[in-house]
Amino acid sequence: MSQRRLLYPPSFSGTLPDVTLTSELELVHVFGTSAPMGYQVPLLFTGPARVMLKVESNIGMENNWLSAGVFAQLLYGLPGAPKYRTERLYLDEAFFVLDGGGYPYYLEFWAVRWLSDYFLEVWAQLPN
Repeated sequence: MSQRRLLYPPSFSGTLPDVTLTSELELVHVFGTSAPMGYQVPLLFTGPARVMLKVESNIGMENNWLSAGVFAQLLYGLPGAPKYRTERLYLDEAFFVLDGGGYPYYLEFWAVRWLSDYFLEVWAQLPN
């Protein structure tokens, strides 16, 4: 049996559409895959945000798995390597309050290697 390898796209180098947030929690992005791969959410957050990430997997549910992977907040436009912060994600919903410290940022999800299918929803709103 061959080992599954995670596929990660290169870092963003062009421009990304800005996310306009309101005080209401809104679905801003949906992604689904049947391949074990990392994913960059193609949205740029330019200020503080309250974000809910929801990860679901049919294979994960069938096997009663809990772990989904790692979520990363990457500061965009800094010289050198991107600066990031990470948080573990589970097959469930998780809320985060994000602030780029004055820098725009984007989000990545790095799935665990055994999670070969997943659906990712990104919900966002202005923080309270």
